[in-house]
Amino acid sequence: MQPTWLTAIPNQKKPVWNSYEYTYNQQDFSDYTTSGFILLQNWVANTILKRQTGKEDASIVTMVVPSRLPPYRIDDYGRLITAVFSFCLFIIFIPPLFRTTYRIVAEKENKVKESMRMMGLKDLPYWASWLTYYSLTNTVLTFLVWIILYLKAVSKSDGRILFLLVWLYGQSLFGIILITQSIFTRARAAAIVTALVYFGSGTFQYFVSDPDTRFRDRFWASLSPTVAMVQTTAVLGQFETSQVGSKTGNIWAEYNNFTVAHGLIVLTIDCVWLTLFGLYLEQVMPKTFGRRRHPCFFLMPSFWGCRVKSDCKFKHLSSQVTASDQSSKFETASLNPLCYEPPGPELEEKEKRNALLKISGLRK
Repeated sequence: MQPTWLTAIPNQKKPVWNSYEYTYNQQDFSDYTTSGFILLQNWVANTILKRQTGKEDASIVTMVVPSRLPPYRIDDYGRLITAVFSFCLFIIFIPPLFRTTYRIVAEKENKVKESMRMMGLKDLPYWASWLTYYSLTNTVLTFLVWIILYLKAVSKSDGRILFLLVWLYGQSLFGIILITQSIFTRARAAAIVTALVYFGSGTFQYFVSDPDTRFRDRFWASLSPTVAMVQTTAVLGQFETSQVGSKTGNIWAEYNNFTVAHGLIVLTIDCVWLTLFGLYLEQVMPKTFGRRRHPCFFLMPSFWGCRVKSDCKFKHLSSQVTASDQSSKFETASLNPLCYEPPGPELEEKEKRNALLKISGLRK
């Protein structure tokens, strides 16, 4: 708990003037004139002046002089936009998030994905197709939202900045879809949990809600797309309320230690790291079909195309086949003939002539 006299001192961390501040701050004016802060500041200044100059009659007079400001304008609609803008964007992307997750996991649940893999489909074109599908959906939805906002609601800001903000936020949610779908095998459960995770991702905003929160803390919290969107829309909404709007000229102007440019950069980072992390979990999480990779598979030379020579690889495989043949003969020697069907003379003859195709080390 801070003492009452300390809370009465105006905040000195904020700049003296900002382009988005168009209303007078009555609270700070009252703190300066009635709390005794000006008197104490004058005493300290006079003491320092006398000691530095060596003159007992040296003094500084403190005066409160009003400054000229633009005409005051009450914009209740702008304040409403600042409060509701982020909530509307949050709600808009729930249907595509839910539906895309449901459809991806439904392919896994109905074994459609495994059927396509057996026919030769690789991971890259599979996930590229889903990324293309979601990107097209996100672009169409963003364009519809942008028309409504730019023409009717947020008309003073640059349309390119507004479109990029909404599109990057929607695109970053694809990473959340990849993360949750890699854990579940039931479509309905995956879609519901994805929606819950999406709702829960906004709780990190609580830790950076203080206006004096440092940029470093805001940056780490913005690794959640929802927090990045809320902080960016707060800055953009403040510029819109001040009748200035967010444009390329003031995109780096700070409001509560954050800027619109920072928000766009962090949302771009969210698009990349969430997508890569979702693809990583897809490779290492347990699967009903197929083998999962080692958690450090991306650090192995084979992942980056550094393979052994073909002749050495052939000798290694030949030794494996010979060892598997010997182990299989040892195991089948003690088996009940009713439980094991040995190869016929014709197959044994072909085996001696290496006329058979052998598959060793086959796993589900």
